[in-house]
Amino acid sequence: MIWFRECAVAEIKTLFYSQDYMMKKLLLGILVIFLVWGGGPLFAAEQEVIDENNEFGGRTLEISNKDGSFIRVYYDDDEIKLKEETIFSLDYPVDNGLDMIVVYYAFEKKVREERVYSNRVSETTLIKRTIDHFNRFADSQDKKAIIKTENHFLDAFNGYNVIYRKDGLKTKIEWFYPLNIDGIEKNVIYFDEKEMGTKVETFFTEKTRREKGTHRRVYYNEYSPNKYFRKVRQEMFYTDAYAEQHNGVASQIDIFHYSSGNEFKAETNRFNKKGEKIFEPMN
Repeated sequence: MIWFRECAVAEIKTLFYSQDYMMKKLLLGILVIFLVWGGGPLFAAEQEVIDENNEFGGRTLEISNKDGSFIRVYYDDDEIKLKEETIFSLDYPVDNGLDMIVVYYAFEKKVREERVYSNRVSETTLIKRTIDHFNRFADSQDKKAIIKTENHFLDAFNGYNVIYRKDGLKTKIEWFYPLNIDGIEKNVIYFDEKEMGTKVETFFTEKTRREKGTHRRVYYNEYSPNKYFRKVRQEMFYTDAYAEQHNGVASQIDIFHYSSGNEFKAETNRFNKKGEKIFEPMN
């Protein structure tokens, strides 16, 4: 049967490229009917109710496909669809990179879509799971409907990030490192209308705050006259314990003055908790 289908499809394709427009439409229709009759890869084989009282208080319908994949649709007690899971067969992830898609609905509108990738794809992209959050009042097919995206990485030490969007453009990325003991706990990047990161805010771990006294760092970027990106300002914020040991210095601001090219001179000012400038050198 498989050999017969492949030969028939090849023959129809040959005719398709040799006939006039109306004949092409007719042959295309025949080809589609033939493939469905022959058992297309996602042609639904059967469906059944597998749960009469699911997590939402309604029934769960499972649709099995001939390729081994299946879809589970979750309804509430009013027969309103709230969740849909598509679990792909073992062969599908190899070709398409997906293990599973989970879609959540509110008032029959898609509000969240979670995609779980195969290990083969994740080892290349480093992303294991992506979650898109949608504006319920927008068309979910429109890219601008996505207001937030979460990326969870294959290696837990890479943490996860959350990308915020407005009208389809990135406005902010929060990058979390929950397993970090030393160093950075969280980075926040703020974007301008050209989606360039003009401000970066860094929060340090409890261990780093305790041992080095650094609580938070903020730096600002800008375009140079030559159109390259450069740092123009950096702000460092210190813990109270650090300030007590360093003449009351609670923060430090470095401003970078550029002369030509990449050459610059840094202007450094230190301040106490009241915002008053400290002129004495740090201990």
